[in-house]
Amino acid sequence: MARRNRLLERLEYERCRTYGHAWDEFTPDRRLPNWGETLALRCTRCTMERLDVIDALGDVGARRYIQPDGYHLARDETPSRQSLRLDLLSEREARRRRR
Repeated sequence: MARRNRLLERLEYERCRTYGHAWDEFTPDRRLPNWGETLALRCTRCTMERLDVIDALGDVGARRYIQPDGYHLARDETPSRQSLRLDLLSEREARRRRR
């Protein structure tokens, strides 16, 4: 069961790396800066969090990402977008065959 969860998690991370994150607003439970307005976003697929601090002019004054466990890859481990797309297509085809 744990192996299957890791595989599903890896697939969600791969989708986010390929398509971009699926952001949705949330209320953070951590301490926020005492300047500007915070726009807190969480990815509905991988749970990555993005905290933007918006200044009085509407500019992003600060941005912080909080990655889920296992998301980070070293620069030399990061696959190309093309490789990610091919991997997702391969996974989709394998699912189709199992049906």
